[in-house]
Amino acid sequence: MRIGRVLLISLVIGLLEAGCWPNTNNRNIGDGGFLSAEPCGPPCFFEIVPGVTTKNQAISMLQTWELYMNCQEYDNRKQGGVRGVACQNISIGLQNDLDIVESVGFQPMQTITIEKVIAKHGEPSGVLVIAEGYPQNNEYVASMLLYYDTIRVTLVLAEQNSGEYSLTPTTTIINIGYSDQKSYDLSRKYSQAWKGYTTYEQWNP
Repeated sequence: MRIGRVLLISLVIGLLEAGCWPNTNNRNIGDGGFLSAEPCGPPCFFEIVPGVTTKNQAISMLQTWELYMNCQEYDNRKQGGVRGVACQNISIGLQNDLDIVESVGFQPMQTITIEKVIAKHGEPSGVLVIAEGYPQNNEYVASMLLYYDTIRVTLVLAEQNSGEYSLTPTTTIINIGYSDQKSYDLSRKYSQAWKGYTTYEQWNP
């Protein structure tokens, strides 16, 4: 999964763990509550809230909602990474030294476009563009993240084969991440300002 390789911020990588699993969960989570607020809205995912819910409570909620399938615990702290529990298209990141949920990442199982997001939650608080590639061959892939401060949400958009990112109303969301305040602020500080539907270049703070 290319986007997981180019993001250097460990929090964001943790949110993307869910995207590396096959989207074969028997339980259709729909939009995960992101737009519908069913069974709860952001930053709550099936009664799991980063910064509040414990590891055991999160596992219990996943079991209750029949989402605890082929789950594995992971701990990449020795390699400078994160730890948590990864299931099919869902990942629960844990705080470094406490069994408290730090982040929840999931793949929505219905199409969500940027225009639908803005209609529900308003304009993003910030954006982050990261591009990788081979300049000598003029081959690039760009990834974009959108941030929403009031609900501590990070949205991962579909990749584009370019050195920059062109955002349109129909651009789709491939992953949604909720974070506790500390980890959200860490990721958010690398972002640039929202400029509407336009082309964004990679920005290095």
